[in-house]
Amino acid sequence: MSQAGGVSSGGGGGGDVVGPGASTDNALVRWDGTSGTMIKDGIAIETDGGQIQAALGDITTPTYSFLGADNSGMFTNGTDTFIVGNGVAGLYSGFNSGMAGNTNTIANGVIYNAIRTEISDYTVAFNDHLILVDTSTFSAPINISLMVSPITGQEFEIKDASGSASNFNINIIGNIDGAGSYVINQNYGSVTLIYNGTQWNAVGSVNASSGIGGSTGSTDRAIIIADGTGGSTVQGSLPTITSGGAILAPDGLDSAPTYSFTGDPSVGLARSGTGINFDANNVTAFSYSDTGIRTSVPLTTANPLLLLYGYGIVKTSTPVSSPYVVDDVYDYLITVNTSSAYTIQLPDSSITGVSFIIKDATGTGAATNNITVTTVSGTTLIDGSTSYVINTTRASVTVVFSTSLGAYLVI
Repeated sequence: MSQAGGVSSGGGGGGDVVGPGASTDNALVRWDGTSGTMIKDGIAIETDGGQIQAALGDITTPTYSFLGADNSGMFTNGTDTFIVGNGVAGLYSGFNSGMAGNTNTIANGVIYNAIRTEISDYTVAFNDHLILVDTSTFSAPINISLMVSPITGQEFEIKDASGSASNFNINIIGNIDGAGSYVINQNYGSVTLIYNGTQWNAVGSVNASSGIGGSTGSTDRAIIIADGTGGSTVQGSLPTITSGGAILAPDGLDSAPTYSFTGDPSVGLARSGTGINFDANNVTAFSYSDTGIRTSVPLTTANPLLLLYGYGIVKTSTPVSSPYVVDDVYDYLITVNTSSAYTIQLPDSSITGVSFIIKDATGTGAATNNITVTTVSGTTLIDGSTSYVINTTRASVTVVFSTSLGAYLVI
């Protein structure tokens, strides 16, 4: 090998390769041109320990790349190390112990998120991930501007760390879900933003006063419902879910059943005492107790019935004291023990078609111990009179209420 510039060459061969006038110790020698006879000094070096050290490079011309894609490979900016593909950084390392995807760091199999705390206006950087915003220091709203040229799939999380966003909003500036900004205006609120290639999408936002529940406390196992129409706050509710999966809710009313329908909230199930009512249009239409289900408004022109195990069974009551006030929901057949005189008081008003049967059940004394049928107030008429008397052994009477007459009819 000969050496340019008249400097004597070493070696005993008869080759015709010509080298430079000077060289860098341990530099990797390169061909100079295409003649096959000229070489030149290199920039990259090989240490005595066998390490290859090259220039820093950048995102479009990485230090170590590939013949088929010279914009794919690895480079460093002197502080952080990046692996890039087609000119886009896909992995990032913020410290020596690992490598990261976008803004996270993976070290020893554990993912670490980059965390930054800001107390004033800030523009999100490529290597950010979780940005904690403290608006309490200067007691003023803070603007967080998103990157101008993010990569598809890039993700940032922004959170009110000071719990003061309701007074000093956090304004996130960028193309977010079709709008020019996103506002965190609830204490300890947060939002996760992911770039879809066209715009940022807000996902997983919690914009509640004190996290989920929207209050300082919650009821164990209570169902969570939306608080308002903003779509970002929640609150607790009265119904709870047991460990067995059962839903427990308040008893409800005829006008506001516990379980009802969006199209008609006055129709549904409620609870009254030990029974369950099916309420329709602010009245109890069906009632269930241990003896079955009774309709208090007729489904047809037929009288109300109890439905038990698929059979029609009338509800029977036996009064134990006088006077006995008839329940127009639960009573139908009232059987009386005539060992003494009895007074049966019908409701002053009921629903058209509701009927009751009163009978001397024992046959031991109706002729002597009369059964007097009247109403609670004593003013509603029964076949034109304020009372009706059963004075024959084992006799009975059936009365039907008429709304148009405001009276009972004996049939």
